[in-house]
Amino acid sequence: MELCSLPRLRGAFHDYTHVLQRLIEADDWLRDNPTDVHVLAQAILDEEADILYTTDTTLLLSGKIKEAVSRLREEKGYKHLKISLPT
Repeated sequence: MELCSLPRLRGAFHDYTHVLQRLIEADDWLRDNPTDVHVLAQAILDEEADILYTTDTTLLLSGKIKEAVSRLREEKGYKHLKISLPT
């Protein structure tokens, strides 16, 4: 994965692996769903992101995932990231 392709994520490689690990520790479901965990990690590290649209019911309903996302964003000093259905 080429994180440097997005200017906002340049230099985020070390944080990226840490975020991936924390997400997988929060919910084992993410271990078997690598695309979802990578999309979540990118959204967490994007300081400008405020909403992640998905139709995945596990991401929409998992309290463990939402709590982990909130904690990681808070630790970085970023605004809340809402996970929602597309409108």
